[in-house]
Amino acid sequence: MRIRLVLLFAGVAALVAFCAILKGERERNGRLQLEAARLERLHANRLSLREEDDRLRQVLASTGDLPALRRHYREIERAKDAINALGLQIHSLKRNLGQPADPVWPEGSTVIPSSEWKFAGQASPANTVESVLWAARAGDVDQLTGLIALDKATKAKADAYFAALPGEARAQFGSSEKIVATLIAAQMPTDYAAMATFREVDADPDSALLGVRIQEGSGNQRDLTFKFEREQDGWRLDVPSSVVSNLARQLNPAPAAK
Repeated sequence: MRIRLVLLFAGVAALVAFCAILKGERERNGRLQLEAARLERLHANRLSLREEDDRLRQVLASTGDLPALRRHYREIERAKDAINALGLQIHSLKRNLGQPADPVWPEGSTVIPSSEWKFAGQASPANTVESVLWAARAGDVDQLTGLIALDKATKAKADAYFAALPGEARAQFGSSEKIVATLIAAQMPTDYAAMATFREVDADPDSALLGVRIQEGSGNQRDLTFKFEREQDGWRLDVPSSVVSNLARQLNPAPAAK
């Protein structure tokens, strides 16, 4: 009788465990179905945006009114941005669902594998961002220092942190720009696989924003936006003040809790 009770309890426990596993699988399948439905909606939206992009291009080609041309051009650019963003969302969803997902790149962009990155000069923001990525990846701090710009407030903050360094460290780095460049190079991920630039926006003749899509070694992709300033030697990457604040935290870490 005792053996029967033990076997009965064991059977009940196994049944409960099986039911829990079955419930978990059902919940997982439900989530996957929702994600798959979302993926289909995104794909449909992307096709619709492509159709709208084609329509706007036809209108643009047929009109001779300059204000209308400019308006339609802005609409095309917005449609392209939406298509590019949806493509990236679809790629991420496929990866989350465990489906094959080839890299997606902005329409019309030139993809540059990290093995081909080089010093491309500073003639344009796109040239400068490739030069920056190359220099940071190679750890060429001297070259990187000449590719970055600090606005007045950021420079003052960086100078203050640089002045607080011991004399030996100041002699080693030489300038606040160089220590910021060193930090950028140190934080540069080593697994970047490729990059492509898109959607350059000129805020004024000496300032521009540039979209950059990065592919990591894992296959993940993400979009970044960088600001550039034109100086006498060409375009430079504008370093946000948050980078300098991060530098301050590294130079003066918070004391460990006791």
